[in-house]
Amino acid sequence: MKRTKLKLKLKQFKLFLLALCFFTVSFSTFNLLPSFAAAPKHYDELTFPVLPELKLPKYTRFELKNGIRVYLMEDKELPLVGGNALFSTGDRFDPIDKIGLASLTGEVMRTGGTKKHSSDELNQLLERRAAAVETGINATAGSASFSALAEDIEPVFDLFAEVIQQPIFAQEKLDLAKKQEQGGIARRNDNPDEITGREFQKLIYGDRSPYARTLEYKTLANISREDLVSFYQKYFHPKNMILGISGDFDTAKMRSLIEQKFGNWEPSQSAEVSPLPTVSPANQGGIFLVNQPQLSQSYVQMGHLGGLLNSPDYGALDVMNGVLNGFGGRLFNNVRSRQGLAYTVYAAWSAKFDYPGVFVAGGQTRSAATVPLLRLFGQRSIESAPKPVTPNRISLC
Repeated sequence: MKRTKLKLKLKQFKLFLLALCFFTVSFSTFNLLPSFAAAPKHYDELTFPVLPELKLPKYTRFELKNGIRVYLMEDKELPLVGGNALFSTGDRFDPIDKIGLASLTGEVMRTGGTKKHSSDELNQLLERRAAAVETGINATAGSASFSALAEDIEPVFDLFAEVIQQPIFAQEKLDLAKKQEQGGIARRNDNPDEITGREFQKLIYGDRSPYARTLEYKTLANISREDLVSFYQKYFHPKNMILGISGDFDTAKMRSLIEQKFGNWEPSQSAEVSPLPTVSPANQGGIFLVNQPQLSQSYVQMGHLGGLLNSPDYGALDVMNGVLNGFGGRLFNNVRSRQGLAYTVYAAWSAKFDYPGVFVAGGQTRSAATVPLLRLFGQRSIESAPKPVTPNRISLC
């Protein structure tokens, strides 16, 4: 019995020593940590290293005899090469009765295959090398791009040049692209916000303006393969092309490769520069409604024409965007935080390169709060802000 009690006491003593050691170590470690009661520094007290001076990377510019302008920039950081060819075109040059022509041309130019390779063959050749070649046309430009491992640059660049110079616009791929566009038309009113944005552009630019027109079943049906070929021949030619390439390559070898693949390319017809569409305000004011009685919310946009990137007021207007937007912006503070009228609220002055952009303010609110939201947009947040913008806010923006 005595031995049992002695063993029990020894065991208790060992546990006591172990607990004491643990407490001592824990207390010592705790003293090494910063005090939990210490308040973090105010952001005004934080210091940051000086940002390094911006140094533009070196590049090489040259022009081929047929008019292609080329920019090359070596970058050895990764064994990759990528390039982009830009063409001065765009869906703004679509005929009024064939809206969608440019977009289809840009898509089927790649998906339709070339004189040497079908679409499936192109896909297989590129996938084997984890490479890509893509084409497309947006509102103001056409593009063709490629990306590849540095070791595969010659075969991939060969396919890239082939897609640009020898597309065949296969009829079956055009038919498929048109069916996909038809599906988009059928679903485009599923999103109320998309309806608002689409119709707002028409109110600003006019429903016949190339910057606001929408694809319809009728205009899509008017487009033939011959139309794609004609559009391609008009805008995809050497004098209308700028090529930029960056990555892991030797400039002299890349220049030789470009001259080899593009040097003999000539336009199939006379290269004419199309005049840009003119832009003028379609409406000087008014309230316009799209009745959607099944919705419990209103989607609101208001605004007018914006400006150009070369505007002397561009800097000031860009700062104004910061004053209006964001979690500390006036629209957010007034419309959402103080009034609780909208969860989504925004405003922005936008500028384009060669045609005016749009100034727009918008948001989403419950249907019953639509009028108060509009009043707050026009009176407090934009036209007659109750307080001047502070120097700190301007500096932050």
